[in-house]
Amino acid sequence: MFFGRIGEQSIGEVIDLIDIGKQWHVNHVVDEYRTVTDWYRDVFGAVDVFTDEWLDPEKRWASMVAIADLAIDVMEPTAEGAHLPLGKFLTRFGSHLHASAYFVNSPPADIYDALTAEGVRCFGLAGSGRDAMVAQPMSPVFTHPKDTAGQLEFMPYVEDKPGPLGVPGKWEDPRFLAKWSVQRWREHPLSIEGWRVGVVVHELERATAVYAALGATILAEETVAGSRRRRMQLGTNTTVELIAPTSTDTVAARDLEANGEIIHCCVFETADLAKAESHLADHAVVIAERNEKRLIADPATCHGAVIEILAVS
Repeated sequence: MFFGRIGEQSIGEVIDLIDIGKQWHVNHVVDEYRTVTDWYRDVFGAVDVFTDEWLDPEKRWASMVAIADLAIDVMEPTAEGAHLPLGKFLTRFGSHLHASAYFVNSPPADIYDALTAEGVRCFGLAGSGRDAMVAQPMSPVFTHPKDTAGQLEFMPYVEDKPGPLGVPGKWEDPRFLAKWSVQRWREHPLSIEGWRVGVVVHELERATAVYAALGATILAEETVAGSRRRRMQLGTNTTVELIAPTSTDTVAARDLEANGEIIHCCVFETADLAKAESHLADHAVVIAERNEKRLIADPATCHGAVIEILAVS
């Protein structure tokens, strides 16, 4: 697979064919999407991107919210879709972050071909194959999480009207409007200054190769919170934090042990860690781990998601 043996020429070809832009969203698969969406609104001051959307091929309900420039797609598979990929995920993992989705300036069939040529398993909506991507050239491509250190989703877009599933402009993503501002989150009790997406991995170098093959560049590395952590810039606005546990007694290590390599957490950078902790306590979010710069919430108090709050100077 490409993360183990890809050469420089092949890396360039993959990057050219999968032109990653802005992050679309992080998926949070849950068993009650309205309750969890309300939680994001209440705790994080999230604003709606869309609400109460039914997607028939996947037999699921969803609402998407934005926290600063990070969107979270809260999805509830129904019993009718228990045999489909999202339903199987909920059965296997329970409520958990699921995939990290990116807008791409590439047709889905080209993405599928580029990745499968390097040994990466891919599929479309509801587990569909390449033919469905050709028939619907504005449909997403999902990778197998074991092949890409957690599941990735690539969504073709139209520059002036990004929208879902071949219907650009079906709903208007507020992050793409001229009046969009993240100032409200700087003024929120969490004092959010930025965000990252955390992925828990077995082997840091192997996971780094996956993201490098997609065009990501290394920003920094540190050993903290019982893990080696490597930050990488992917696309136009996403920092991915690869997390390789060095201790068995951490939230990250337990997630990796139970679930394998998976989208692990949302990391929010704050200008006021003490104020943020007080706000979380007021909303019954329990802190499982802490140091002088970082709070890691107990996922049991965050509907299965791992939330980290990181102090920035």
